[in-house]
Amino acid sequence: MGRRYDITIKKRTRGPAQKPDCTVEIESAYCEQFIERLKDAVHYSNRCYDPETKLWYVRPEYFEKIVEVARECDFDEIITVEGLETKYIRRDTSQPSIFDMERTEQ
Repeated sequence: MGRRYDITIKKRTRGPAQKPDCTVEIESAYCEQFIERLKDAVHYSNRCYDPETKLWYVRPEYFEKIVEVARECDFDEIITVEGLETKYIRRDTSQPSIFDMERTEQ
């Protein structure tokens, strides 16, 4: 079985020190497609990346947009956390993953 590619998108009460208003935390396996789409969807003044923790942060008004961007990418599972509510969105595994295609093309 191949590696899983998941993404977790959480609404927090505070963001990182460099941008405390960026309260949506994004944790995922590296996906160039997602990062490009994230940068297209969210202006740089409304997002930041913490290289130590390898987490992205965006302003809360972008929460739904980030979920939409994640759905456009090929994560096996999208986990969203808002307060006490956690939702799981699983990819249709009957279709080949871009991650699987990248591995076989190398």
